[in-house]
Amino acid sequence: MSMQSSIGIAAVLGLIVLALGVAVVVAGIRRRQRRTILTGALGAVLGVAVLVPAAIAAADLLAA
Repeated sequence: MSMQSSIGIAAVLGLIVLALGVAVVVAGIRRRQRRTILTGALGAVLGVAVLVPAAIAAADLLAA
């Protein structure tokens, strides 16, 4: 598998996790459940944690 496809897969998975985290936060806000909101926020943070290295790797690949 090439480096480009690995970065693409990581970016897509990061976006999915981020979107699911935000959806859980919204559901928690509507139900006023603090634990659900915190769980969704953790998911969103994990999604961003995957996206940041993928973006750095993509920028490095473009610069080369």
